[in-house]
Amino acid sequence: PPAVTKWGNIVLHKKDSRSSAALAGAVFSVYPSRADALAGTNAISVAGASSWTTDATGNLVISGLRYSGWANGAAVGPGQPGYQSYWLVETKAPTGYALLAEPVETAVTGTDPSTVTVTIENVLANAAGFQLPLTGGAGTWALTAGGVLVLAGAGLFTITGRRKRTETK
Repeated sequence: PPAVTKWGNIVLHKKDSRSSAALAGAVFSVYPSRADALAGTNAISVAGASSWTTDATGNLVISGLRYSGWANGAAVGPGQPGYQSYWLVETKAPTGYALLAEPVETAVTGTDPSTVTVTIENVLANAAGFQLPLTGGAGTWALTAGGVLVLAGAGLFTITGRRKRTETK
């Protein structure tokens, strides 16, 4: 009998975490495993494309991926041999937004390009409004110099205190 294969889509919707406004301009790559996604290796390529960008409605469609729950002509479930999860990695965030810190797991379950498979929310870059201190380059020297001055002051305070106690006896 002929082999039965099933191919479908990942339909991603990107939105603002506060206002739920659609976010255009986010760029994603797809990986076959979490390990590949974290390492940035073995990105899946479909019809020569290995990255996809959200449109003005915040959507992107990645077509031509094997169904997650279909392998070797039979249905399979999560955790069974042949089941295929896909991992989305944001490689470029929309202007003013923070890049996602972790890959997002999803599955391919259908072919309807209007049915959203996964929704991903973004937060504004530096939403808390604070800046992290410099800890590399020139910042390292400033922190080291400050530490040396504090230790020198503590040593001087200790020596002076001992001399005063010795003189009063």
